[in-house]
Amino acid sequence: MFRAALGLSEIVLVDAPTLADERTRRLAASADRVLVLSYDDPISVAALASADVPEKAWLIASQSIAASLGGRDVFRALPRAEGTIAAATSRPNALGGALGKAYDGLAEIIAIDAT
Repeated sequence: MFRAALGLSEIVLVDAPTLADERTRRLAASADRVLVLSYDDPISVAALASADVPEKAWLIASQSIAASLGGRDVFRALPRAEGTIAAATSRPNALGGALGKAYDGLAEIIAIDAT
């Protein structure tokens, strides 16, 4: 399905299982870009440290402002914003505030990287 999707579009986003999953490792091997999301809590950082993260993967710190996680540089951080999420889920609106700006910036970079 991944290859079929690539035939239809320039960019395909896949919400894959963890990096420890064999399916994810096979998919990552055929992807042009891998984004790895991680929280900054101790369990998530330990899982990240033990994961086989592709060398050119972009590490995204979720609900964080960290510049690095587990010794790896963070490519982008998505700040914690419960109020923004609650407002966006209560009605069909785009995310606002710092989180919305972070998502918009990441989307622009992904679009540039895909071309």
